[in-house]
Amino acid sequence: MRVKEAGDSHRGGRSVLIATFESGFQIVYKPKSLAVDAHFQDLLTWLNDRGQAPRFRPLNILDRATHGWVEFIDARGCDSAADVRSFYERQGGQLALLYALEATDLHSENLIAHGEHPVLVDLEALFHPPLPETEFERADGLESFFDRSVLRTGLLPERVWSGDGSAGIDISGLGAEPDQETPFGVPRWEAAGTDEMRVVFRRVSIPGSPNRPSLAGRPVDVTDYADAVVDGFTRVYRLLMEHRQELLAAGGLLTRFAGDDPKRCGSLSRGTKCRCSPG
Repeated sequence: MRVKEAGDSHRGGRSVLIATFESGFQIVYKPKSLAVDAHFQDLLTWLNDRGQAPRFRPLNILDRATHGWVEFIDARGCDSAADVRSFYERQGGQLALLYALEATDLHSENLIAHGEHPVLVDLEALFHPPLPETEFERADGLESFFDRSVLRTGLLPERVWSGDGSAGIDISGLGAEPDQETPFGVPRWEAAGTDEMRVVFRRVSIPGSPNRPSLAGRPVDVTDYADAVVDGFTRVYRLLMEHRQELLAAGGLLTRFAGDDPKRCGSLSRGTKCRCSPG
């Protein structure tokens, strides 16, 4: 068996690992509670059962409170233009669900294009309530208005950090082309291995992520399928409205998230002292 570190560290520096067995089977280990991830898959299944089409592909997850295992998802291209459209219809549907769940930070590294299925692989930023309302006539009020829109999820293409000689970059889940240059300098070693070694700040190229679908080996531009995103969003939004009372009922699916803590171990979400890291 081979293991490879991937993703963010948790619980005092413990790393996410991808384990590859001799048979070729792969699985992802995460050193944190996966309750949020598991409950999100329940919502995808719930939508499928109520008529969602094209159907979502929930991940198989084994949550063990302080750690867990997740089905490995590889990046795959689409076989046809119809598959690409299905991808964006599903992504539009997920956008509606994530918007309803007050999600944010769903950038390119948190999404894998698995054929016609967009698969979200990191859901630490669900349920972020908005800041208090401000007057829309003011400049900061207009920014607050956009922060309460679907743009807040981070999925839709959006240019950020522009200015000071930089056109900015797009790190969104549905955009984020490879080889963009960072808008600011990042620390790098210069003259490494010598007595003149020092830290310098320079702009660097950002490697691409497997977030965008491809067709015939070429990445697809989401703007060519904007109508598919809108169709998928509308379909799921209407499903959420139609079954709103069921979703919000006591003991419903949303209440399962109440004790979830996506960044810490399961003992914290139960109100007890964490036994796995200092403090």
